[in-house]
Amino acid sequence: RDYQSIPDGAFIAFKWSSPASTYYCAIDDIQMFIAPTCLAPTAVTFNNVSGNSAEVTWSPRYEESNWFYYYGLEGFDPRPDAGEYIGVGYVSADMLPLNLEGLTENTAYDFYVLSDCSSELSEMSEAFSFRTPCASLDVPWSENFDSYEFAAGYAGPRILPDCWSYVGTPYV
Repeated sequence: RDYQSIPDGAFIAFKWSSPASTYYCAIDDIQMFIAPTCLAPTAVTFNNVSGNSAEVTWSPRYEESNWFYYYGLEGFDPRPDAGEYIGVGYVSADMLPLNLEGLTENTAYDFYVLSDCSSELSEMSEAFSFRTPCASLDVPWSENFDSYEFAAGYAGPRILPDCWSYVGTPYV
């Protein structure tokens, strides 16, 4: 059959039966559509992530060599009209890896990318996430954590802020 002539919104159902038994299996609500030729990149990776920058690269899925990207705080709405992104840009293959700058220490970010295939744009990619590391401290430095609450009322270890962990057994 010429699948190009199937109208948009057409639905097809399949039915299976076994001649050896009275059991049946039905599959329905199948939709057919022409797959897009311009796909969002995959295998987004973050390298050299520091407290204020990160390098980003990805694998093209087509013959595209230009991309739009958006990044923002974890969970942001990536739609351009939502305006929740921190950074947005347009890059070509010769500009990869992309360097994101002006990031904040100990912060989770989401990154989205879409392909520009000349005649069409891909859908927005899934969210790819990364976290910048905690800031380093200059020495000498001291913190006694007296201002932090106990995990279980007045018994047990204190609840430590981000970037801190216990070494050995915590005590009160």
